[in-house]
Amino acid sequence: QIYELTGIEIERRLLNGSLDIGISYLPPRQPGLHAMMLYEDELQLVIPADHPLREFKKVSLSQAAELPMLLLGEEFQVRQIWQAQLANLGRRPQVQAELNTMAGILDSLPHSKLATVLPGRSRHQHDDKALLWKPLSEPRVPLQVGLVCRDVQRQQATLGLLRTLLEDVMQGDEGAL
Repeated sequence: QIYELTGIEIERRLLNGSLDIGISYLPPRQPGLHAMMLYEDELQLVIPADHPLREFKKVSLSQAAELPMLLLGEEFQVRQIWQAQLANLGRRPQVQAELNTMAGILDSLPHSKLATVLPGRSRHQHDDKALLWKPLSEPRVPLQVGLVCRDVQRQQATLGLLRTLLEDVMQGDEGAL
């Protein structure tokens, strides 16, 4: 069975034994969990096509910190990573609204003056001409995504099979682009 869960819920279910393997941002936050990296990504700024920053090739973290945002809720790791990056600058996100799905944010963004931050790889699943994706810089915000489990020895064969299947799917997606 496959579930779509927040990172916190993935880790909770792994620890209580109701989930065997999760896909999450690394490293796991809970002791006793182990990870196997699948791929690297990075947060990108997503803005409507008519946004004042539309001509910028990339946007600095301090510039993005000033923008009014439509973000995932605080229970999502993407939001937590973004808040941690801003905290390093002594800043807080300018949250105007929250939604609990990337698809909902990307559907709403073109009809607003707001910005968001999402993993760059999600652009391929939600490519929309009404949105512009801008790399963040100074610094960039790297993400590592991987398989997470509690018992590596018991899950080793399943982890290997799942990793191979996911790598095949990811290579197929890149070829289709």
